[in-house]
Amino acid sequence: VRADFPRFLDDGRGVDSNRALGDFQDYQTESHRHKTDGSDGGDRHAIDLNSDGIFDAGSSASSLDDAGYSSSSVTGAFGGLETRPRNSAFLGYIKY
Repeated sequence: VRADFPRFLDDGRGVDSNRALGDFQDYQTESHRHKTDGSDGGDRHAIDLNSDGIFDAGSSASSLDDAGYSSSSVTGAFGGLETRPRNSAFLGYIKY
């Protein structure tokens, strides 16, 4: 139980009713998605071409434009039913 959170037993309330004293639950992250966006405004590259359009280091520079890109997508959902830390089941008592 070292480094585990205590998670008190249900004791008839209906939450996690299938747990027993001392049961361990591993961590879990609730199911979710991520949106990813990206873009680039484009670039201009100087290249040396001869009159036939073939690369020639001795000719004058021409330019080649890159229009750039824009992208947006959403990842697939992954995860479980709830977010929780690693935990062990204990009885919860209040002393008066």
